[in-house]
Amino acid sequence: MFKPDTPTSPSPKNYLEVFRGTTFVVKASGEVFSNTNIAKKVINDVAVLVQAEIQCVLVYGGGNQLSRALEKIGGKELHSDTNLRITPKEAIPFVERERRAIGAQIRKLLAQMDMESTVLPPDVVKAGRLRGHEETGDVISVDDQEIRHVLEKKKLPILGFGGMDDGDLVNTNADTVAAEVAAALKAQKLIILGKTDGIYIPNHAGERKLSFLDATGLIALLRAQVGEFGDYDSFVIDEGMLPKVDACLRAIHGGVKQVHIVGYDALLEEVLTDTGAGTLIEKHQSHSIEQAAEKDLPAIIALHEACMSQKNAKTPNGATHLKPLSAEELKARLLNTLILKYRGRLIGKIHYEKLKKHPWKTALIGGFAVAENHQGEQHGEELMQQMLQRLKDDGFEIALSITASPEVKRLFARLEGMPDAFLNEESYRKFLASARKRYGTDADACELFTFVIH
Repeated sequence: MFKPDTPTSPSPKNYLEVFRGTTFVVKASGEVFSNTNIAKKVINDVAVLVQAEIQCVLVYGGGNQLSRALEKIGGKELHSDTNLRITPKEAIPFVERERRAIGAQIRKLLAQMDMESTVLPPDVVKAGRLRGHEETGDVISVDDQEIRHVLEKKKLPILGFGGMDDGDLVNTNADTVAAEVAAALKAQKLIILGKTDGIYIPNHAGERKLSFLDATGLIALLRAQVGEFGDYDSFVIDEGMLPKVDACLRAIHGGVKQVHIVGYDALLEEVLTDTGAGTLIEKHQSHSIEQAAEKDLPAIIALHEACMSQKNAKTPNGATHLKPLSAEELKARLLNTLILKYRGRLIGKIHYEKLKKHPWKTALIGGFAVAENHQGEQHGEELMQQMLQRLKDDGFEIALSITASPEVKRLFARLEGMPDAFLNEESYRKFLASARKRYGTDADACELFTFVIH
């Protein structure tokens, strides 16, 4: 019996045990199976899941050979609204031939690894032609009982792109097929494997991968233009990512708990580790903001140190935006610290101190840190909002925070923070002057933001 390679970096949490008995739908494009090494890696990863008694369904798309064949007969054009290929009728024999060839290739590879599988016929997917797309279709329904029948036999169901419309094969996008299959099976996960290892957004340094999104955030990205970074004619989500985003939304609104967009070589790293490797999409964000406890102190210390060493964590002349604090100092602030956890892992923190000798009941907000691979996902804003609410509940009237970070300044401005608003108050003016000493030659970049707590 084939024994798959086990993950080389297992998570402290045994996710294989957590997901035992659930269903994963894994989608990979046909080009995966034209490369023997990549194909074996994907099959091995699926085998690890199957051996752990996780029910898997493998959905495959068309390969480069099909793309080249369709282009020769005029099937190159993509629809401007959906970015799906417009498939001419004369291309359908090529679609059918490629679908069968890739399915047979996958089954042969699985047989070499001693894994039992069944390649399902296209009529498992009922499709309807899309207006303006010729022989390109959309999924209307999925015969989930046929898929479950294969799973009950402890075999791996394999399903290709395409579907049937009144007895005729139409070219249906594999991402869409996978999403509808996952929804029909009420799968725990839909995993979309590709060259792109996640969803990227532009930033001032180029681009950055999002670790996770919820449905609302994903829809907002569909509307987002790149304009803030100099291009008002293009969108953050475009081209080949559009069908994948559509598939994500179909799946999570169809009852699938989690959708992953991840690179071909990182399937297990994404689903079996705390940090993941791609982008995770859920209907609702699976994170929480809570009061810090002593058991959280090691993670708080580690996050504080990590955030001080980030590339964007310093002023031009080397002063850290985050104030250096010892383990003892962080421990002393635990009772006034809020932490942000994602999938049980601490990824953000913030604390406050009560200030004396100020004209109103005043708190100083500090220790504001979010893990580097989770920045730009509104976590900082959520932490600040929760902290301001905490201060209101504790009876504070004013909150102060000092920063030289351009990103944090923009965040504070969005939350109605007022820069240098109360510097006519001598105590505030002295407080800012004292804080600026740490910034040395970058002192002028340091600003005092005031929040009036309503």
